[in-house]
Amino acid sequence: MFYPRRRQHARSCSSRSSESARLERFFTKVNGEYLVTKSVRDCCIFARQNLTKDPPFTRLDLVSCRNVMIYLGPVLQRRVMGIFHYALRPNGYLLLGSSETVGSSLDQFGIVDRKHRIYRKKPGSVRIVGDFERAAHRDRPVRVRMNEEVPSPTGLFHEADRVLLSRYAPAGVLINENMEIVQFRGRTSAFLEPAPGSASLNLLKMAREGLLVELRATIHSARKTDSAARREGIHVKNNGGTITVNIEVIPFVAGNKERFQLVIFEEVSQPIEKSAAPKRWLGKKSKASKGESDGGSQLSRLKRELEATREYLQSIIEEQETMNEELRSANEETQSSNEELQSTNEELETAKEELQSTNEELTTLNEELENRNQELNVVNSDLINLLTAVDIPHPHARQRTAHPPLQSRRAADLESHPFRPRALDQ
Repeated sequence: MFYPRRRQHARSCSSRSSESARLERFFTKVNGEYLVTKSVRDCCIFARQNLTKDPPFTRLDLVSCRNVMIYLGPVLQRRVMGIFHYALRPNGYLLLGSSETVGSSLDQFGIVDRKHRIYRKKPGSVRIVGDFERAAHRDRPVRVRMNEEVPSPTGLFHEADRVLLSRYAPAGVLINENMEIVQFRGRTSAFLEPAPGSASLNLLKMAREGLLVELRATIHSARKTDSAARREGIHVKNNGGTITVNIEVIPFVAGNKERFQLVIFEEVSQPIEKSAAPKRWLGKKSKASKGESDGGSQLSRLKRELEATREYLQSIIEEQETMNEELRSANEETQSSNEELQSTNEELETAKEELQSTNEELTTLNEELENRNQELNVVNSDLINLLTAVDIPHPHARQRTAHPPLQSRRAADLESHPFRPRALDQ
């Protein structure tokens, strides 16, 4: 970890030509070591940070956390992902290690580059579970803002717009590509309710009875045509009764190129039948006509539901055909890859056989060399024994024995000289 304005040295820096310019620009050589320049240190904040205990930073553009999540458990990973989501600004990026993923936090981060583990923050609020430790320096002076914020007319106008929208705008929800609700707009309790079981924000799971088929078909139609889709006269069961609802789905693309859909619910008020006719006119004929009208409305509703079901089944069939084509192409790619792997395996087996034959040849050659070495050792030992047994005189010694001594030669010269002295007794 790093501390503010502490010297951070980079030892053993190479002196290559490609790095010399960077060293001169960003480092200063001090006593054989390289010190980061002050201009670079002023741009950075060095601090000790505990991911799970310390309060997170905010409004970050990039969080790089590589080879850390693999050492954490699932519960702690979920908590750390929520902290990262809170710390990043909208459209901020998260960089993980090559063996790490966001796991079950796909509702918080979208995939940008699967290979390099780059993710982008998804819009939405995430509640961070747990308490953070207070800062160690409690006596740190608190900065007092000299310029107090003055409410601007723009903020006033936004507040007025919010009040009007909350009162008169239709209820709706904002969903992402996974059908997960990102935001509730207005009162949606008449159309949505929490599903039993584990908590979920999936729109289709929260739809009330009678709304599921039409809602799914409308969303699919809007996504397919990339334009607004609308369905009217949908009968939804609510608190033991039935209400008529119109739904409209409007797709759009956010600033980070992520697709969203705005689902709007409109409750149709039932017309109040005003009749000033006396009760005596209400006879069997009126009852029969009322029954026929009820039967006709029910028949038309069933026809609409059947048509919606047919469209949904048709969309499912089209998606299934698309998936079959993708699976077929993936199967072909897998087969081609399998053939390539088989050919590579055959080449490896051939190379293995060649290596085995080469190894056998090397083994044979090594044995021959060992035999030659043993023979040379035997011959060397024989020569040593021969030289030890036979005493061969030294060449200089032979030269000295070949020539008689100097005294002998002088005696021979005196014997052969004509004027050599004779003995007195002669």
